[in-house]
Amino acid sequence: IARSILIPGAHLYKLLFREAYPSSLMAEAHPPSSSIEVLSPTQASSAAGAGARESRHVVPTEDFTVLSSLHGRKRRKQRDIGKRDLQVAVKYGTKTPASTINGKLRWKYTHNNISYITDETSRVEITAWSVNQHQENKKPDKETKKAKQSRKIPKMHVDTLHHNMQASAVSTRPATVTSHTVLVVDMSGSMRNRDVTAGSTRAQAVYENLAQYFVKAQLDSRRGYDKNSRMLDVVSLIEMRDTSTIIFEALPLDGHLFNMLMQRKTAKPFSHGNYLPSLDSAEQLLNKFSHGGCALLMLFLSDGSPSDRTVKGEERHSKINQRVSNLAQKFGRRLNIGTIAFAGPKNDFTVLRNMADAAKSFSIASYQYSKVDLGLALTSLVSSFTSTKGEMTSVDGLSTRTVRAVTRELPATSSSAWSKDDVWYYMNSSFAPHLDDSPCVTRWKWSDVDDDWQQLPMVSPRSNGLVIRKSIFGEGAERVVYAMREAFITLDWQGKYDVCQSLGQEMVAKESRFLEELCSNDIIDSTDVKNISKFKVSSESFHIHFCKTQQMAQTIAVAFNAQLTKRLEIDDVSVPHISFLECFVYLVYEDVDTGSHREVLAEKRLDTSLEYKKWNNNAGHVDGIPNKLPKNSHVGDVIREGEQGEIGGGVSSRGGGGEREIGLSKHVPPQVMCVCVCV
Repeated sequence: IARSILIPGAHLYKLLFREAYPSSLMAEAHPPSSSIEVLSPTQASSAAGAGARESRHVVPTEDFTVLSSLHGRKRRKQRDIGKRDLQVAVKYGTKTPASTINGKLRWKYTHNNISYITDETSRVEITAWSVNQHQENKKPDKETKKAKQSRKIPKMHVDTLHHNMQASAVSTRPATVTSHTVLVVDMSGSMRNRDVTAGSTRAQAVYENLAQYFVKAQLDSRRGYDKNSRMLDVVSLIEMRDTSTIIFEALPLDGHLFNMLMQRKTAKPFSHGNYLPSLDSAEQLLNKFSHGGCALLMLFLSDGSPSDRTVKGEERHSKINQRVSNLAQKFGRRLNIGTIAFAGPKNDFTVLRNMADAAKSFSIASYQYSKVDLGLALTSLVSSFTSTKGEMTSVDGLSTRTVRAVTRELPATSSSAWSKDDVWYYMNSSFAPHLDDSPCVTRWKWSDVDDDWQQLPMVSPRSNGLVIRKSIFGEGAERVVYAMREAFITLDWQGKYDVCQSLGQEMVAKESRFLEELCSNDIIDSTDVKNISKFKVSSESFHIHFCKTQQMAQTIAVAFNAQLTKRLEIDDVSVPHISFLECFVYLVYEDVDTGSHREVLAEKRLDTSLEYKKWNNNAGHVDGIPNKLPKNSHVGDVIREGEQGEIGGGVSSRGGGGEREIGLSKHVPPQVMCVCVCV
C-alpha cells in the first residue's frame, strides 16, 4: 500500500544520510512509499496540527527488532541500559558507520546519551554504553559544585633539583633503585561510570586515590628523613584498554609523580580491558630493575572481568593465572602483588581473586575488594610493601640487602623426586679412592655447655654424603629453604656420580636469603659467584644465632611442659607438649686445600601427610586474637584476603621446615589450648 511520508526540510539530510546506508531494519521501519512529499517546517507543523493523517505511517518503538547477544546483555546489565533504550536509539538516533571487524561492517547508533553497536543488518546487538555527555555539558547544581570543591586537591610542590638528581640516577645507575612499583589501571569504557564518588568517574577516583593514598601517604611518612638517604623508589604506570599503554616509566616517588597521577584524571576511558597485554607490559617493566636489592610491587586495579579475545573461557583464565604465577616464581618474596576490585558487587571479580591466589605460592599477594573506599585498600597494600622493603634494608637503614638469585620449585613438585640433574651431590672422600681421605661432609651442633660447636656423626650410619635440591621450596624473611637428605652415593668408572640411595628422614637445608650474610668462600648458585667476592660476613655467625635461640626456646618449652602437666594434674600423655625442632649445621668442603665450603642449617622436615595449623606469624598475629586497630582507623567497605607470612615452606602451606614456627597437629587432644609466642 503506497503511503506518503511528510518530511520537514530540516530533516531531509537525515533521511538522505540513512538512504545512503540502506539496511533491512530501515526498510522495515520505513516501508517503500510511492511518493515523498517534501514540506517546509511550517507546512509540516500545520499538517501535524490538523490531526493524524491516514496516509502517515508511524512504526511503534517496540516493533524495532533488537536481537540480543550474550555479550550485549552482559554489558547492558553492567551499565544499567534497558532493551527499550536500544530500540529508541535505533528509531531516533544518529546512525554512523562503526569500526569494521574481520571485514564486516558494523553500525553505531547514538541517542540520548546511549551509544549502541549493531551488526551490518542493524538487527543484532553487539554492545552498548552510556557516554555521559549530558552530565559533562549540563550546568552543575549547588550540591555538585560543593562536592567538587571539597574534592579539589592542590598540586604538590616539586623539589626540581632533587627530582632531577633522582631521575638521573635511575637512567645512569639503575642498580641504585631500591623499589619499583608497576601500576596497572583499567581504562576500559566501563570506567566512565559515576558510581564511586559524587560527580567522579571510576577512572578519576582511581587516579585521585593513587595520588593521595599511594604517593602522598608515603611522602608524608618520610618527613624528617635525610634527603641524602640511599633509598630510591620509582613508579611506572600502564593503562589497560584493547592494548596496554605505558604512560610513564620509573618516575621517582615525589611531588612530580603526585601531579602526574592527578593529571591522568582527564584521560578518557574507552573500549575493552584486555589483561594479557597489560601483564606482558608489567613483566617488561619489572625486568628492568631485577637486581636483588630492588623490592617490587605490581598493583592491578580493575572494575570487571578481562575482555581478551585471543583466548576464551577457562583457557583465558588459566593463561592469566599462569602469567602471574610465572612472575611470582621468578622474583619470589621480594615481589608483592595486589589485585584491587572496585565497583558494585554484581560485577564478577573471580579472575582478580584467582590472580592473587596464583601468586601466593611464591610471592606476597592479596586480593582486595573495595566498594567505595579505594584509599583503605591502597593503604593496606602499601603497608605490606613497606614490610617487604624493611626486610631488605640494613639495620642502619642506609642501604639495602641483596636478595640471592635462586630458582624455585613448583608447588606440585614431589618430595620423592630426586633427579640427578636437579640436585647437588656432596660425598665423603673416604668412600672415593681417587679423592683425598679428608672428610668432605661433617655434622655439627651448638653446645650451650661448651659454648662451642660439637661434631656429631651422620644421622644414618650408612650414609657417605648429602644430596641437596638445587631449587628452593620455601622462602622466609631471612632464609631460603631447600630439600635435603643424607645418602649413599656411588661413582661410575669415569668418576661421575652414578647411583644415589637416599637414607633416613627427609630434612630441610636453610641458608641466608641475602648475599651479604654468606661467607666469601661459600659455594652458591653460579648466578651469585660474580657478586660474592666482596662480601666477608661469616656464614657461621649467621647460623650460630639461630642455633642458640632454638636451644633456648627448647629449654623454655621443656620447663613449660612440666609446669603445665603439674598444675593441671592430669595424665602426662593427654597433655599436648610443645617442642622445637632440633637443628644442626652441615659443613661441606668442596676443596679442602683452598677451604672452599658451604654451611647449611638443617632440620627435620615435618610430615606433610598431617594437617597443621599456623598459630602465629612474624607480623605479630595470633590465631583467635583480633588485631588491634589504631584509634583513628576505620574498616570501611574493604575485604582483604591473604596475609604476609612464609612463602612455600611454612607449616601452614606445604608442611615443610616451619621457620621459627610451632608445628602442632590439629589432631592433638583438645583438653588444653596453649597460646605460645615464638622467640
